[in-house]
Amino acid sequence: MSSHTVDVGRGTRIRRLRRGSIWPRNAGAGENAGMDTDHGTPDHVAGTPDTDSDASTPAPEPRTPTGSVETTKAGPLLHLARELQHPPTVVWDHLTDPTLLGGWYGTWTGEPSSGSVQLAMVEAPDSPGECRIRRCERGHALEVTLADPEGNAWQLDLGLAERPDGGTHLTFQQSLGGFEGMAADVGPGWEYYLDRLAASLDGRDVESVVWEAYWPHQREHYAVGSPGRADSSD
Repeated sequence: MSSHTVDVGRGTRIRRLRRGSIWPRNAGAGENAGMDTDHGTPDHVAGTPDTDSDASTPAPEPRTPTGSVETTKAGPLLHLARELQHPPTVVWDHLTDPTLLGGWYGTWTGEPSSGSVQLAMVEAPDSPGECRIRRCERGHALEVTLADPEGNAWQLDLGLAERPDGGTHLTFQQSLGGFEGMAADVGPGWEYYLDRLAASLDGRDVESVVWEAYWPHQREHYAVGSPGRADSSD
């Protein structure tokens, strides 16, 4: 793979994806942006799986949230990390190779050397969005900006560090400045996708990672201003 190839994703999508867009409705319009008023949950936030509930399927065991939201001058900053039993070069390929990326998140088309590609999630292959590459250091760092149709910018930063045992310490950050109302859903969404990444790396079935294990119970942990939210600021 070229060191310019790119991946990664965009926030979270709650409930069912409405085909035709992978971007949040009314992004940054406040706490109730994109809300389905009949249910009190975000109606359309990019990134969440398109799944149908089955009453006969046992509820999955809830996953404990692992990340935090830091208060910064630029707004909330989402932090997540994963310890992966694979070297950084292998993890990098799962983040940037369009085929491997497509196994757990989405795929991209275009020429990375131009500075941007078109990224489409697996749930919305016909609705790609622009992914601008800000930094790309093979096996170390990948920073991208995803521009939605209304011009809002989603900044995602991933870092890879080799551990003493040869595995990888992966860090993920997303700036939520202007998207405060979505923090409660963006956090669980990235927990879900990073666990799908881990499953893909391990050769496990990514579909064994079930969205309902993350949402809605993780919402309070990540909601900006919520008493249950983890905040890493002093």
